Amino acid sequence: MFHNGPAAGYMLGDLGAEVIKIEQPLRGDDSRGTVFAQGVSTGLAGERNVTFEHANRNKRGITLDIKTKGGRQILHRLVERSDVFLTNFRQSVILRAQMDYETLSRHNPRLIYALATGYGTRGPDSDKRSFDTAVQGRSGFMFSMGDRALTEPVQTQGAPLDQMGATILTYGILAALFARERTGVGQQVEASILGSAIHLQGFNMSMVSFRGRPVSRHARASSPNPMANYYQGSDGKWLMLAEYQSDRFWHEFCDALGIGELADQEDYATDAARREHSREVIHILDQVRNKDAR
Repeated sequence: MFHNGPAAGYMLGDLGAEVIKIEQPLRGDDSRGTVFAQGVSTGLAGERNVTFEHANRNKRGITLDIKTKGGRQILHRLVERSDVFLTNFRQSVILRAQMDYETLSRHNPRLIYALATGYGTRGPDSDKRSFDTAVQGRSGFMFSMGDRALTEPVQTQGAPLDQMGATILTYGILAALFARERTGVGQQVEASILGSAIHLQGFNMSMVSFRGRPVSRHARASSPNPMANYYQGSDGKWLMLAEYQSDRFWHEFCDALGIGELADQEDYATDAARREHSREVIHILDQVRNKDAR
């Protein structure tokens, strides 16, 4: 959960919040020493790195040893004057450090206590460490990526599920702050990476729930709507088309590509016909690149 909690903090900073990041003395945040991420160097000049810089914009920082009584007292004084306390520590760590919601809310009943987790706070996995890639696999996200012709799962770079978890947690924090304005009472809010990954695939989940079958991966070679597909140009770059009113623009599309004779052919003239002959249409559109190259 390197990025899940910290990203929620910088999102609040983006909105104008004063964010104070607490790090361990001497050692600091583990991400300060991250020189590779997913096999790519993240190093910058001055012993900085992209991982830390990305996750900690708009933040002020202090070091604090929360394992000591003095450190915890300073933490409690900070909590007394803060609106939100945000952490992505595991439950066992939180309890050992005496910084759970019940403890901190005694110092500030109006506190919004925000908890970023991997798998939630209940169940057998509640205290397990988690990372974006682990949840990509467990949530089924990796099987929604890639072409249908590819049988193996596809890992997505850039920690998108960490980012989604942070977004959902920020959403919860803002809702809790609004509720506090109405009621004067603070509360604990939490968001797990796994739950956020499920939310991100909401439509797919609904298809399984209502129709009893998953949404299949996209199939570039046989996409039912050739005008909602992607094609490689003669320069090697890819172009994504996203036209779902294909009949409306089919003639203009064909004219623009120099294949106007195709527009009124019986097998391709309507959306229904193109769906039936989608492989043929896609093959023809692929050849437009070769025509341009000549």
